[in-house]
Amino acid sequence: MFPKKIIEIYRQIDPKPLWDKVECANHTILSYSAGSRHEGCHIKLQLKLLDSQIIQDTRFSVFGDPFAIAATATFSHWLQGKKLNDIKTFCYDTLIRELEIPQSKTLGAVLVMGILA
Repeated sequence: MFPKKIIEIYRQIDPKPLWDKVECANHTILSYSAGSRHEGCHIKLQLKLLDSQIIQDTRFSVFGDPFAIAATATFSHWLQGKKLNDIKTFCYDTLIRELEIPQSKTLGAVLVMGILA
């Protein structure tokens, strides 16, 4: 059984495809990737920047369990409107506690937080 927070976030996710090269032509898009399918969790994260400093929008793709998907969705939401320099202030422990992720399922949260380090 999943914690209520995970279920709530999972239900609220509005999936958007990653930006392609044509959509990126007039914007600064940073792309990151972490993990692998062989390890059980693979995350792709894209940041659309405004004035090369402020994160205007995010998109992500996750291959993993609902905990990894919820962690990536929450982290992506947290990033919007922040400056690139602020990214390093986030801590995966906060994400794990807020989402009530069991210790055995923290890989997705650790990967998504480490993706931008």
